Amino acid sequence: MAMVVAVTVAIGVGAFGFGSPAMATSTSCSTIAVNPTCTTGVIPANASGHFLDYSAGGFSFISGRYSIKDLNTGVIVKQGSFTIPTSGRVPGLYGTRYQMTVRCDCLASGTIDNS
Repeated sequence: MAMVVAVTVAIGVGAFGFGSPAMATSTSCSTIAVNPTCTTGVIPANASGHFLDYSAGGFSFISGRYSIKDLNTGVIVKQGSFTIPTSGRVPGLYGTRYQMTVRCDCLASGTIDNS
């Protein structure tokens, strides 16, 4: 079983190096023919804007599905399907542990980002 997961983290500090750090994070995964499901890493919602941006899509016109889950509560906060790439923003999120799952019998990928 092969799965690709990428996590990118950038930490910034307020003006002149003072203040609390702001964390911008994204995480991605990709499906492959022998494993039609992938799961991203876990990231928090944007701390000040309380959102996650997402994108999901395949590399063919085969229908796939995606979902974003709050791992603290078990609630699916966004789900949908795609035949072409789709993206958007999920507002009103205050949790610290979100993860995306993508399912497609095709080459597909999904990304969640809190910046």
